[in-house]
Amino acid sequence: MKRLDIICQLIFNIYEAYTVAIYKLEGKFLRCLSFFTMSKTFLRDKYLSVEMTLPGWVMKHREPLIIPNFDREIETLGYYEKNEEIKSFMGFPLGESGVLCIDSKKKYSFTDKEKRNLSGFVPLIIQEISVDDYGVELEERLTELNTKRLIFSLFGNLLQKKIKINDVLEEALRISGGDLCFIGMEKGEKLEIKDAAGIGLDQCLKKTCSIGESIAYSVIEGGAELLLPFDTGYLREKPLIYEGEPFKAKQFFGFPLVVDDIVFGVVGFATRTEKPLLETSIGTLRDMAVMFSMYYSAVWTKEYLEKLKDIDPVTGALQFNYFLRIAEEFIKKNIKFGLIKISLLKLSAFNREKGVDFTEQMLKKACYLIRHSSGETSFVSRKAGGKFYVLIPRRDPPSVKNTAKMIDYTIFKGIYEPYEGKTKFQKKEESVYSKVVFFPEDGVQLCTLLDKIDG
Repeated sequence: MKRLDIICQLIFNIYEAYTVAIYKLEGKFLRCLSFFTMSKTFLRDKYLSVEMTLPGWVMKHREPLIIPNFDREIETLGYYEKNEEIKSFMGFPLGESGVLCIDSKKKYSFTDKEKRNLSGFVPLIIQEISVDDYGVELEERLTELNTKRLIFSLFGNLLQKKIKINDVLEEALRISGGDLCFIGMEKGEKLEIKDAAGIGLDQCLKKTCSIGESIAYSVIEGGAELLLPFDTGYLREKPLIYEGEPFKAKQFFGFPLVVDDIVFGVVGFATRTEKPLLETSIGTLRDMAVMFSMYYSAVWTKEYLEKLKDIDPVTGALQFNYFLRIAEEFIKKNIKFGLIKISLLKLSAFNREKGVDFTEQMLKKACYLIRHSSGETSFVSRKAGGKFYVLIPRRDPPSVKNTAKMIDYTIFKGIYEPYEGKTKFQKKEESVYSKVVFFPEDGVQLCTLLDKIDG
């Protein structure tokens, strides 16, 4: 048993108390260090507000507070869950360290002698609090070292796919002491929540909000961490993530996600209860933000490389093998589609007269015109040379045939007809032509469709 616990029990017996509690000042709140009580509703883990409770009044004014014939609302004490029919209360300041609270259900008032004698306990309690602070400091240092080891282990397991990103977010949330942890990233003109853990994650996950409207986005915009104090008016005036969010944050810590001096996201920690975020966790959370930056940049790099394998480097169209997999998926799901093959002729003339660079630019322009003519839902692939394939889902045959004619006409008018060189293109048929097949009308196997369109 700690000496503070012994002191609490001693005072409890001397004063015939119902509850004796020693609170330490931490910011704008009082945290219970030790207590002895007969109550089953004593809130040992609750932080008491300096502004809203009687123990807070004692701390704020550094004066004893003695209330005989206690007739206040039980909420003013702050440390009971429900009414306990308290008859008297006495709060005594412990210098700048905290408050000693005593209440009773047996007596309506404390005697003058009891009040004087209480001051004798104060120096002893203050000394024990300072000893406890030193022990807490050592414990915090050890905890910090162990936490950093844990962080490296977590991210190591994450990169090896032994755990998921949510497991790391849950641990980060525990370290912060908050209710919600989230990763937000800028996407187009919006802030998108990519991953989240804790209370309210269902309401914020995958949500987006316009740039400039949220406190979370201001971290990205400013490129610096944002550490808001508890119950600041800023959180009441502006949404944390998006307008109309179902919860109101009481406190927020935000750290930017940065790669090569480019801010691309934010990792945020918030609390919506009366328990503030742990200021002692700020250094650790800052380190975790660096690790999150490295992790998400690695994920992006991998996704980009995966996409790069499926993209034609010259035109940006889909690689033909990847295009075929898409067509197979449509057939498997029995989704109707039209397949267009576009052939660009006389590429050798372009190469001979203008060079390879010119020809590549021509192919890029052709790909752009094909995409523009076929619509957003289409898939465009380049097989080799000037051969392009277009898959258009859920369109009737006449519509697809009209699209093919439009592509032919657009390419002829946009590329061949205005060409300035020795070779002149007078007719569309001499420069570009297309062929169309349909699933399932022309075949239910991809190989059958390809044979017909290439034949």
